[in-house]
Amino acid sequence: MRTTISLVIVLLLATCATAQDNWARFRGPNGTGVTGPVDFPSEFSASNYQWTADLPGKGHSSPVVWGNKVAVTAASGAELALCVFDLASGEPLRTYTIDCPRGAMHAANSTAATTPAIDAQQIYLSWASGDSVHLAAFAHGKTATNDNPVWHAQLPAFVGQHGFCSSPVVVGQTVCLNVDTTSGGYLVAYDATNGNERWRAARPDSGKESYSTPCTIEAEGRALIVAESTGGGLQAIDPNDGTVVWSLGDVLPARTVSSPCVAGDMLIATCGSGGNGHVMVAAKYDDAGASVAYTLTNNVPYVPTILAKDGLLFLWHDQGIVTCVDAATREVVWRKRIGGGYYGSPVCVGDRLIALSREGKAVVLAASRDYKLLGESDLGEGSEATPAVAQGRLLLRTESKLICLGPPI
Repeated sequence: MRTTISLVIVLLLATCATAQDNWARFRGPNGTGVTGPVDFPSEFSASNYQWTADLPGKGHSSPVVWGNKVAVTAASGAELALCVFDLASGEPLRTYTIDCPRGAMHAANSTAATTPAIDAQQIYLSWASGDSVHLAAFAHGKTATNDNPVWHAQLPAFVGQHGFCSSPVVVGQTVCLNVDTTSGGYLVAYDATNGNERWRAARPDSGKESYSTPCTIEAEGRALIVAESTGGGLQAIDPNDGTVVWSLGDVLPARTVSSPCVAGDMLIATCGSGGNGHVMVAAKYDDAGASVAYTLTNNVPYVPTILAKDGLLFLWHDQGIVTCVDAATREVVWRKRIGGGYYGSPVCVGDRLIALSREGKAVVLAASRDYKLLGESDLGEGSEATPAVAQGRLLLRTESKLICLGPPI
């Protein structure tokens, strides 16, 4: 067991070390949304694009990058497409097509709601179709010789008001997926190589579904998966066997849509309903466990995930209000209404925040204690996705296109 844990930590640290090169999951390295600088103008137009690529449908999913490959999903009718592009040129490399009829879901949702995860050889994609949730691995490396998945797991149906939209994450050689439903929710883990189920950890029943994507922390010299839900609150789970190491129950009284993130020695999580966040929880953790440091209830985002940078928390509200909070003192440093509506989360590129509005604006702010609006750019159509950053490139997903900004490769 000690050898297995050590291997997980080594692989996790290796993933973080290559984070500047790869954007392997929703919101990049460990879901932080934070990366190094990219050479792109804070205000831009189509003349600044390195390339654009047409997508065969719409979706909320974000791009992921490994090496020279970009993967993103799009939905049209009863088809879900997993599209792979060349990072340097935007040329399409291959498209996997999945039969995926639209089931019951929120009018703004789609079957291309989940962001894939990616590693050196495979793309891991989750989706819901009919009475099942699916998780499959598609080859993109040297083994990508046909259109069939390397492996495919079928899980019980997702039961929830808005439709399934939880994204997978890779921890070491394990692929984890949060399937929290209104009843019978669980976190499940598969062997990334062969798709064998390793464990399934049941979550407490709360009558409310969760749409969040887990992150990881390191405690007692081992990696732990952190998942959030109404019933389970914040839980740290051993990636080797699914054991709950510690749990902060009853701290998230409403639906969890955004994802947990790490801010120094704290975990940040939110919950809400009806298009508005209700509570943000800041929980301190160490080798002994976790405890609630403080909560916030004003202008808390519901769908967008909070971003932590240099001791500051940036709360990008669904209705276009951005709040900067001192993470240690919970003091509101500044709060500004920038306008627009947001389903995608902000990312931090060097010292700049960028988020894409549903109305089709890319808004860039300074990631600092002083409020500075650096630029607003018209994308030509709306976006409900989170940007991705890899190898000095900024990737923006709109309703029908993938846009690349940055210097030539």
